[in-house]
Amino acid sequence: MRQMVKVDLDGSPQQIFGVLKDLEAYENWLGFVDSIETLEAEGDLPCWQVTLRAQIGPFARLKQLRMVLIEDEAPRIIRFVRRETDGKEHSDWELSVLIDGRAGSSSSVSMELSYSGKFWSLPLQSVFNSHVDAAKSLLQQTFAGDEDS
Repeated sequence: MRQMVKVDLDGSPQQIFGVLKDLEAYENWLGFVDSIETLEAEGDLPCWQVTLRAQIGPFARLKQLRMVLIEDEAPRIIRFVRRETDGKEHSDWELSVLIDGRAGSSSSVSMELSYSGKFWSLPLQSVFNSHVDAAKSLLQQTFAGDEDS
């Protein structure tokens, strides 16, 4: 599964980068994120325990991921990858963020989420899409007229 999401936000690349490089902030606008907990860093790389929740009818599925910020080139590129420490084989998860400044004080944000596992389905895609649409709106509200983000 590979999904590309694009959204235009009011704010400079520096303002947006400062918010989006902290994975814990994603809990504020992504409805499928059940919780995010900051973990001890891996060397100098920040880490988080992310719990995803997908609800399809009466059924819910939880997925825990240990995510690491492996690339952070201010104010343009952010990349998080899954890195578990339990010694087991796990599906890959990656979130890449690209921030491009626009005229004035606005920016275009592209987020690419990829998952190498076999459990992606059309019902999950539908749930994902509905959460993404809501997240775009919440992100736009977060940055609307906020010069201090």
